[in-house]
Amino acid sequence: MAGIALVVLSSACSSSLSLDAAAQGEARVLMSRDASPSFMSAPSESPDGSRSVSQDSVQSLVVTVVGIEVLMEGSSDTSAASESWTTLDLASSFTLDLMALPTGAAAAQLIATGNVRAGSYTHVRLRVTNPRIVFTGDMSFGLGGILQGGTEYQVVIPSSQQTGIKVAVGVTVQADASTDIALVFDTAESLAHVAVTGTGQVTLSPVIRAN
Repeated sequence: MAGIALVVLSSACSSSLSLDAAAQGEARVLMSRDASPSFMSAPSESPDGSRSVSQDSVQSLVVTVVGIEVLMEGSSDTSAASESWTTLDLASSFTLDLMALPTGAAAAQLIATGNVRAGSYTHVRLRVTNPRIVFTGDMSFGLGGILQGGTEYQVVIPSSQQTGIKVAVGVTVQADASTDIALVFDTAESLAHVAVTGTGQVTLSPVIRAN
C-alpha cells in the first residue's frame, strides 16, 4: 500500500509541475506616441503657474527606464511590495526619448519582454529616473522665469520615485504564446500642464495609457 501511495503522489507532483510549466506566456510591452494635436487652439497659462506647451516646442523628453513590471488581476496595485509585481526582462537600464517614439500602434517600439504566469493583468508600471527636457526655443513660465531653448533641464515627475508611472491595462497573457501590451504616450495631454520650480526644475506628469 505504501508503494502505491508513493506512486500516486509522484504522479500528482509530476502533473502539478507540468501544469505550472504550461501556465507561462510571454508578455511584450510596446510603446508608441500619440501626436494628435491638443484640443487647445494655442498654448495657455493656468492660475497655478503651469502652462500648456505645444508639441513642436519640445525637442526631447528623455527618461532612464530602470524597470518595467506587470500586475496580475487580484493583486493590490496600491501595494509598494515588489512581490505584488512581476518584473520583465531588461538587459540593462536604457534611455527613452518619449518625443521620439514612433507614432501609430503599427510602428510601436518594443521596450520589454518577459515570461509571466498566464492570466489577466491590470497594470503596467514603468520605473524611471533622471527625467529631463529640452525645448526648441526660449520658453516663458511667469514666476518660473524663462528657460532657454537647446538647454537640458531636469524634470520632476510627481510620485514617480515612490510608485513609478502606473498604466491601467486590461490584457490576458495566454499560455505558451506571446501577448502584446501596447502603451501610448499622449503627447498633448502630457504637455498640457507644465510648471517650473524656483530652482529651475520642470514639473510635468507624462500621460501614458493603454492602446
